[in-house]
Amino acid sequence: MRTFFRWLLKGFLAVVVCLVLLIGAVTFFKIPINLTSFKEPVEKIASSALHRPVIIDGSIVISTSLKPVFTLKGLQIENPDGFTQEKFLSLDQARIQVALLPLLQKKLHFPEIIVQQLLVTLEENENGVVNWAFSQKDDAEKKQPAPEQAPEKRKNGAQKLELTDDSIVVEKLRFDNIVVTHYTPQAKEPTTLELKECKGSMTPGSPLQLDMVGELLTFPYSLNISIASLEEFLVSNSTWMEVETEIAGTLLNFTGNVNVAPAHRALALQVKIEGENLKSLDQLLKVDLPPLAKYSVETDLTLQKQRFDLKNLSVSTGSSSLVGTATVVKGKKVTAEVDFHSPLIQLDDFVFDDWSWSGEKGSQETKQQEDTEEKTAGKEKTGTEVRKLVDPDLLDDFDIALTIRADQVLSGVDQLGSGSLKAALRDGRMAIEPLELQVPGGEIKMSASIKPGLEESDATFRAVIRNFDIGILVRRQEPEAKMSGLVNLDVDLHSSANTIDQIFANGNGYFDFSGHLENLGAGIIDLWAVNLIAAIVSSTEEEQSEVNCAVGRWSVVDGLLTPDVFFIDTSKIRICGKGQVDFRKNTVELTVSPIPKKPEFFNLATPLKISGSFENINFGLRKGALVGTAARFLASPVVVPIKRVFSDQIPEDGNDACGVPLGPDNRTNVSVNGCD
Repeated sequence: MRTFFRWLLKGFLAVVVCLVLLIGAVTFFKIPINLTSFKEPVEKIASSALHRPVIIDGSIVISTSLKPVFTLKGLQIENPDGFTQEKFLSLDQARIQVALLPLLQKKLHFPEIIVQQLLVTLEENENGVVNWAFSQKDDAEKKQPAPEQAPEKRKNGAQKLELTDDSIVVEKLRFDNIVVTHYTPQAKEPTTLELKECKGSMTPGSPLQLDMVGELLTFPYSLNISIASLEEFLVSNSTWMEVETEIAGTLLNFTGNVNVAPAHRALALQVKIEGENLKSLDQLLKVDLPPLAKYSVETDLTLQKQRFDLKNLSVSTGSSSLVGTATVVKGKKVTAEVDFHSPLIQLDDFVFDDWSWSGEKGSQETKQQEDTEEKTAGKEKTGTEVRKLVDPDLLDDFDIALTIRADQVLSGVDQLGSGSLKAALRDGRMAIEPLELQVPGGEIKMSASIKPGLEESDATFRAVIRNFDIGILVRRQEPEAKMSGLVNLDVDLHSSANTIDQIFANGNGYFDFSGHLENLGAGIIDLWAVNLIAAIVSSTEEEQSEVNCAVGRWSVVDGLLTPDVFFIDTSKIRICGKGQVDFRKNTVELTVSPIPKKPEFFNLATPLKISGSFENINFGLRKGALVGTAARFLASPVVVPIKRVFSDQIPEDGNDACGVPLGPDNRTNVSVNGCD
């Protein structure tokens, strides 16, 4: 009997020793255990949980130790019915190592998490259903937040798990070759985000840190993410984070609080965007942006549901700065209200030689050249062309109200005064309503309305300029120029158009201007109609005549301008013009005739013909003009004395005509001495 118990005890001890050795071997030695034969039940469980087919083409292996390693290869998750893409996710390999001892203290420590070659396809179908929503429940059930549990205990009575600083630790996190592709019914081409490499860690006393590099639409980018407390985020769904990325020559920084609790779901971030030139984002955003140089945008951004609130919004470029607020709401359309105040706007910061805010180019040659360059660049970068800011499909996605008030407006070194702008985009129609600028001694007002598109629609253009110093424009081309003078403009056009050019080409109304010029010598113009012999032999120190004014009152009918009044007045002659300007063909057909202010002996006074396109204007003699000129030249000794006795002379300063009023009134009864 004793022998039996002795053998029984020895057998029990042997089993215990074997178990201890086995546990020790499993614990301290890495022994791979292949679980690939069990992948079929794993696939069924995963497919049932995700409501879509899950396939494991590779292997499932666990390596035993105090820090076991779980390795999964060849994971495939397919899309459910109703989507164009077959697969939702494809994974080449995932390797996760877990420390066992911290589990006894209710802590998760991951010495290593490695994911390689992960392809994710995100898709939204025509019904608005997305493939990354795995639940099949009704939308109402998905949106309804789960009832809050008591902080002390769960429903089963167990003590709630309390996280500590080292509750979750990731010593090494690495993702290689991750590609996310996003399909939407509206986009012709999918958006692709490629993550070539991501390294990160999360250790006690340090934030979760992720450093990434990759490509977005073939544009290289770097992305750095810092999350202050994953524990705080898991407990209260709220934490502090910082995201900084650099792409297409643009630096973006987001810093602030993230709250995804059902009752809040808000972001409160400080946003800063900087770039050397805004145009570097053209191919990335697929929009033809203005070439704003050295710009920055800063704001306090609050995002809640579909609403963006931007406070302390500051925009600067060059010496211009804007400060204000903006509200953006995303619905069927993106609606925005933007209110800016500016201490200083420098117009030079917003004037570009090779780019137009309206999307229209200058010459046809320039247009063809730039279109070719854009198409080539678009093909190289994205395979698609960038859209103009006035693209009808782009405009139709937004309703925007913009207000800008400026304390000071400069054009180079010239001070224009204060101003304001109200602009709106509604249902694809752009409107300036209005632009006002208080210049020294005068004002500028402009309003316009146009709806870009394939079809023409009602369009208007209204501009009134009073006492604007023309020297400001002259000095933009020649800074040392002394020419100045006050210019007035009154334009009122109603049209059917889809571009700014067409407003004038199809316009009906009037186009009036006048200019009272200073420091502009008439010079050789006077030789045209004064005593030619006296002008040649006179002293060069004799006072030269000056241009007093230029006045044009033009009636516009279907883009064709004809002058009711058109003349240029100098101290010695008055030049009268007749003919037409055709905005439809961009051509000029005018005849200008000089009239001496007092009859002169041996004057030429030959009428000239001005014709051609806006870009190539030609000057020549009118048919038969030389015969008339020769007759007047030879007959002047007889005719001039008679005219000096019986004809009224035109005032030297032109005060009889330079004050002709502009505008819609009295357009047919204006009489100008010498031009009748």
